[in-house]
Amino acid sequence: MPSAMESPSERLEVDEIILDYLLWFCTTSLLNERRLQLSSPPSAKLELAEAKRNSNISMNLVHSFFQTFTRLHPHHQIPFSLGLRLRTCRFIVLFLRRIDILSKNFEPDSNLRRQRTFSWLNRRGIPSVLPGQESTFLASTPFSSDVTQKNLEHLYDSLGHSPDAMFGSGTLRDALWEFILLATQYTGQEKAIGEAFIELFVGFMAQAALEAYRTGATGIDALNECFSFGLVEITGDIMASISDDELCLNETWAGEDGEIANLFEEEKMKCLKHLRVTPDVPLQDHYEHLASQVKFEDFEKELLGFMEKLNEAEPIPKLAQLEQGKLDGYDDEEIKEVLQYAGIRDVWP
Repeated sequence: MPSAMESPSERLEVDEIILDYLLWFCTTSLLNERRLQLSSPPSAKLELAEAKRNSNISMNLVHSFFQTFTRLHPHHQIPFSLGLRLRTCRFIVLFLRRIDILSKNFEPDSNLRRQRTFSWLNRRGIPSVLPGQESTFLASTPFSSDVTQKNLEHLYDSLGHSPDAMFGSGTLRDALWEFILLATQYTGQEKAIGEAFIELFVGFMAQAALEAYRTGATGIDALNECFSFGLVEITGDIMASISDDELCLNETWAGEDGEIANLFEEEKMKCLKHLRVTPDVPLQDHYEHLASQVKFEDFEKELLGFMEKLNEAEPIPKLAQLEQGKLDGYDDEEIKEVLQYAGIRDVWP
């Protein structure tokens, strides 16, 4: 609780420091938990249980504190570094636990995803990302209930679903949008999006589509949601309705004199070619075969490697530094004074 003498600016600064720490702790906890899950050494059973508890606690703390933060500071534009930390945490939680940490009910808003897809298709002037295949997709989906159930059980098992872990109903399609925004914000600090990232992102799009159809999606809408990305022409009429995130992303595609957009479009169309309905193989069989060829496990390993590097490249939060007995820019005596000012005494050597 703020003291009676605390000014609004001081309260904001303290709240940003707390939020920064909670976001970092949540991201780090989830990455550590997933690393332990994937390595699965027998000796790590207790360590994994502790990591799972840390993940659950940190997600609840971030969710609760972010609601408080936005209520206390409704018009505040958070600093770039904190915004990057926030987007990193939101993506990791969506990807690993299928929860939207910023949503009041923990669930991602699928309506926003559909609206964004519909708007992008309209700006491109196309009915779908595979024009002419709309009715074919409708006739070829959903896959059989036996296959769908088997794939759902495998998905839950691979994610580590258990009674003692928080999980939501989000999908890779929800995480996909957050990932491209995060990567755009991150790479935009120093350099343009490169070929390696474009390949990773297109791979993400393919995995999101395969997950959707292999677990019960019907029609071509899911494919549209996964592949409605790329440069669009923005006129004055569109400018009034486009979101800041979409505008920023479109500017990224336009970078390097259009080379980024051209490379992305080329890779995207190559991928879509493999996802088309063909007359000789049922779509269900085709997608099951694709899933065995482009394994999610390999994709996840690459993506989590990217995320770990991103997380490690960010500065350690001030509160985490204090936990380690240091604080950048302060000597020991100054740190002791800071802690005493905060009401923490007799903890410093």
